[in-house]
Amino acid sequence: MPLDGGLGLPRRASVCVADEFLYFASLPADGVRDDSVERARAHFTAMLGDADLLVATHLTPCGRHWLATAVEAAVIDDLRQALAGHEVSLRHVRAALFEDRWLLRAGLPTLDGVGVM
Repeated sequence: MPLDGGLGLPRRASVCVADEFLYFASLPADGVRDDSVERARAHFTAMLGDADLLVATHLTPCGRHWLATAVEAAVIDDLRQALAGHEVSLRHVRAALFEDRWLLRAGLPTLDGVGVM
């Protein structure tokens, strides 16, 4: 579907979700990768109740912790529906925190250390 300038919308979208819509937790990386999402889900359920959450985990560079991220399923459903109204499918969702970290990487020292955000 063309816009005013004659360009059309993409058929697929990748969305960066603002941190205000996300929950984060750092969990010990004991156990196997397959258990990390279920352990994160149990953590968020204990903290937030039985909210319908979509959960993902990423191993931190040191390999000792999982950074768990959760978003309410309704937030993603709303995004998916808004995009579908323009015949665009939602293919990928990423957290703004990770985008910010990526943008700041050039300004961080190369020495061993810990960056805290």
